[in-house]
Amino acid sequence: MKKTFFINIALASLVITSCSDYLDKEPSVSQNTPVMEADQLLAIYDATTHLNSYNDIALFGTDNFEITRDQYDVDGSDFDLDPQLNIYLHERNGLINRSTDRLWSGEYSKIYNANLIIESAGGVSGSQTVTKEALAGAYLMRAYSYHILATTYCMPYSEANKESLGVPLRLKLDYEENLSRGTLEQTWNQIMSDMKAAEEHVSRQSVDPELPWRASRCAIDAMYARLYLCQGDFDKALEYTDKALASAPALFDYNGIQEGRIQTYPAGGGFENADTLYYSEFNNWSNAKIFRFQELIFTRFTQNLYQWCIPSHELVNLYDQATDLRFKWLCLPHGNRRMGAYYDTYRFCMFNDGRYHVEGPSTPELLLNKAEILVRKGQWQEGLQVLTPLYNARHSESGSFSASSQSEALKVVLNERRCEFPFSFIRQMDIQRYATTETSEDDVIIKRDFYEIGVTGVDTSKPKTYTFDAKKGGMVFPIYIVDIEASQGAIEQNPE
Repeated sequence: MKKTFFINIALASLVITSCSDYLDKEPSVSQNTPVMEADQLLAIYDATTHLNSYNDIALFGTDNFEITRDQYDVDGSDFDLDPQLNIYLHERNGLINRSTDRLWSGEYSKIYNANLIIESAGGVSGSQTVTKEALAGAYLMRAYSYHILATTYCMPYSEANKESLGVPLRLKLDYEENLSRGTLEQTWNQIMSDMKAAEEHVSRQSVDPELPWRASRCAIDAMYARLYLCQGDFDKALEYTDKALASAPALFDYNGIQEGRIQTYPAGGGFENADTLYYSEFNNWSNAKIFRFQELIFTRFTQNLYQWCIPSHELVNLYDQATDLRFKWLCLPHGNRRMGAYYDTYRFCMFNDGRYHVEGPSTPELLLNKAEILVRKGQWQEGLQVLTPLYNARHSESGSFSASSQSEALKVVLNERRCEFPFSFIRQMDIQRYATTETSEDDVIIKRDFYEIGVTGVDTSKPKTYTFDAKKGGMVFPIYIVDIEASQGAIEQNPE
């Protein structure tokens, strides 16, 4: 018997959506239309909501974001307890009682749409080529979302952690499907299974510059490279990195960045001095241009609804402030003025006034992958040479990276990776995977000197130092109670 599936039509702008939270809400039966045509599958896949993750943890939960006591003392009202401070301080009680986890619900919404495409594909009419393209995208999208979920809510992948908790695997449209979390190994097996299925359906070799969010052989290879890097399989990671680089798009040369708008703020009203902010052209780009950024292999962004990223002192000091064009154009001095904050600080501003940060596979990531792997394998001089094109595309003066030892070279490469992707899922992912490598040189232990925080607010009379060690689960975030209760207890909470 032929199955007919439905898509919800809330098409204010031809964006096709599904239920907002796949795990705990029944789909609406109103205003539905059957999925009958292959073109509808691609329309579901192409929804612009799929291009962003609302990952506040990547924005505020790593060592690249910083709120100092001095900043908070001057103007603590600038920081929301929920979620900024709770995520910044990894405050478990403050997080689990929130009403909505945008990352959790957003990724499961994408998984729902991927499942809708997969289950509908066998019953649609129209081009088989279009159907296969939609299926390749759906499997890649599902693998990508499960990787984000596993990185955020599970221990980092390693032999020792395989039996730890995974995430619920929703593979059908059946709302009675088991919601138990299973093991981390089962989650990763599903991710790799989806990657294999994406391979079987993909026909496009290179990235389509007009549709870089579509699946391609290059995107699949780049994603495999990322996944094998997270698994610590450097040989396979290098193999797939090289495959992807063979057809990857060219680097964007930051030397060609034009000046964007200039914003002047006068003195007065609590501000001692006048300040002028010089934005890059990135700040003026439309979403249509951002989503087609030249370097992207698979369009995905960490979206910052707050538009407010304060780079840590440590991060700022990693940039060569004399020549690094990322520092010149993206780390805005006096950036606090844009947010009306009284303390003076930088504001990191990538695309569209700080709303978008690249997190999907890209050409810079591939070069950084290769450099890191070669350095780890002892070929550290060659590894540094791999990054020469990236250096020249990011600096105002031609040059290259240098080091006097393998240990120093690894530090150089990992620091460059940190500077390239400071406020996206990639930094969050890197902190997790570094915790499982054979060397301790890459371990990241996050330290916050702040105040004691509770569910009701910040107690400025009690300074406190917080420490988060990824080896000990310090980057594993809790699942919100609302999601556990909606599952009727089937979803198990992460241990403290």
